[in-house]
Amino acid sequence: TDKTVIDRTILILDIFALRATTRQAKLQVELAQLKYRLPRLRGMGNALSRTGAGIGTRGPGEQKLETDRRHIMNRIAEIRRQLRKIDQVRQVQKKKRTENEIPMVALVGYTNAGKSSLMNHFIERSIDEELLGTKVYEENMLFATLDTSTRRMEMEKGKVFVLTDTVGFVSDLPHLLVEAFKSTLEEVLDADLLVNVVDASNPDYLMQKDTTDRVLKEIGVSEEIPEIVVYNKMDLVEEGTLLLGDAKTDIDISAKTGFGIDELIKRIHGLLFKSMVKIWILIPYSNGGVYSEIKERHNVIETVYEEKGIKAFVELSRKDAGRYREFIAGEDDEQ
Repeated sequence: TDKTVIDRTILILDIFALRATTRQAKLQVELAQLKYRLPRLRGMGNALSRTGAGIGTRGPGEQKLETDRRHIMNRIAEIRRQLRKIDQVRQVQKKKRTENEIPMVALVGYTNAGKSSLMNHFIERSIDEELLGTKVYEENMLFATLDTSTRRMEMEKGKVFVLTDTVGFVSDLPHLLVEAFKSTLEEVLDADLLVNVVDASNPDYLMQKDTTDRVLKEIGVSEEIPEIVVYNKMDLVEEGTLLLGDAKTDIDISAKTGFGIDELIKRIHGLLFKSMVKIWILIPYSNGGVYSEIKERHNVIETVYEEKGIKAFVELSRKDAGRYREFIAGEDDEQ
């Protein structure tokens, strides 16, 4: 029987093409496909050049090869130009985040480790009700997420961070795919914290974690970026199974059942907002608008109505504390 034989790279590229939904992902997949085809066109050149060619002339086969090569080169140049424009928008968004001092957390990990499920669980926990309608696509299959999804998270008043769900990695990912998706993966370079999601139910979980670590190194992620290793899908792991991780720093969770999520959120907040301060502020009743602003934007722990005005115990960043300097009535030692 006739069977079509395709290599692993073509298969991965085909799956990527099926999963791509945004313009950026589609362009990145097309770029990888064209870059893969280009040297293979050259390989066909010897056979094609003998088709109908005389001495010192080029046959129609070789002429077609040259036309195809030129078309592919032009298309590659055009795709790169469009991807540069998309990246410029990303840089503007990054600049705004930096100016607003909003930290970024990147979910990384092997494909199908449960990153999108974890992101959706975080969305459900957010105190921002508008987020509930913005869940990301999740499916139990390879490369379900090819596009970087970013959401603004606030699970405790005043503790705002940006959460990014990145493309899943795979062992021996073809280098041209790493190159094509570099701008998407570079979201990770901007992160203040990495959450490395590992599928604990997979027998090859250690290999998958090693793959993630290797790709992160390949794209130039600094080892100085703090990382939380999360063993997901614990609901599918047989009770008593010993996982080879660091028991002191790693966290066992189930994005499906919610097991361990509270501890994970606590750990994320602890790493991102360790420089936050708790202060007492006294706002005269004539400045009621200031208290309304503080209550809306920050975590007000306690409020006392005194003769001189509203006294509130507030948790906020040092930068924001500076904005209310004139109202500060005292600072708590507790961080």
